[in-house]
Amino acid sequence: MKHYLIKYGPFMILTLLVIPALLPLFRSGFFTMHDDQQVVRLFELDRSLAAGQFPARWVGNLGFGYGYPLFIFYPPFVYYLGEVFHLLLNATFIVSIKLVFAFAFFGAAYTMYLWAKEHFGKTAAIVAAAFYTYVPYHAVDSYVRGALAELTAFVWLPAILWSADRLIKKREKKYWIWLGVFLALLMITHNLIFLPFFPLFLFYVGFLTLRSKNKLHAVRSTLYAVLLALGLSAFFWLPALMEKKHTLVDSILLSDLANYKLHFVYPTQLWNSLWGYGGSTEGPLDGLSFKIGKLHIVLSAMAIILWAFITRLKRDKKSREKLFQSGRIFV
Repeated sequence: MKHYLIKYGPFMILTLLVIPALLPLFRSGFFTMHDDQQVVRLFELDRSLAAGQFPARWVGNLGFGYGYPLFIFYPPFVYYLGEVFHLLLNATFIVSIKLVFAFAFFGAAYTMYLWAKEHFGKTAAIVAAAFYTYVPYHAVDSYVRGALAELTAFVWLPAILWSADRLIKKREKKYWIWLGVFLALLMITHNLIFLPFFPLFLFYVGFLTLRSKNKLHAVRSTLYAVLLALGLSAFFWLPALMEKKHTLVDSILLSDLANYKLHFVYPTQLWNSLWGYGGSTEGPLDGLSFKIGKLHIVLSAMAIILWAFITRLKRDKKSREKLFQSGRIFV
């Protein structure tokens, strides 16, 4: 019994910590959000699969009844996961989407715990997972924007870094497969998160490689993982790239109020921006919050200062020990 508590106790604690974040999901029906097509997209995926499409590409009832190739361009993972819940649990489409929201919250907490534990221990990892769960943008993504794909992408970011740690720091060779799988899952969950995250991933891998005793293993294994990820997710990104020329995405994102240049976040909004259920507008007075979290910022700054202070103390202690050993200091 004690063994199981030690092994699974942190996950039980995390489960209890995450449940309050899910309370809106326990209400009957659904809640109002920006992207309120989540349920109908799952319904359309279910119909497409039943008609023999695999992987699903075309949805017949959207686009004013004309249909369009939604799943060529929109990452499909969250809807396939919803379909699994629908088929295995015989859940309604609404309940299935709610279960995907719950998966995103629990998954993000658990993967953050695994990664943080590698560096700081179990207690600190539980704290890190709790802060990751309750970062304000997590709530914005789920209960304001309804950005289910983006919300679920936060599950894979710590999982990717954790796999890289196990692969390069601990030289566990089998983890190149896990790293490739998690990278592929990120691609088919939210490709627009994958793109800015990938350079950060390469920087992280480069840092680990410089500190590794077997640099060739680190580079080669990471390359294998990236190739595996590209192969596993090619059914999505390859058609999307090939068919992009037939869309208006570039002209839409560069014109009028949809122009991305009008929607950069002001630095002050990261510290404080009012909670709301509106949209993004030009200027700093948006209808929704972009804040990181005051407690998150303050405690992060304090942690950096404390780390620098402790590092300085350790360096001074080593210097004094060397002086004693050299005989330059006499008591």
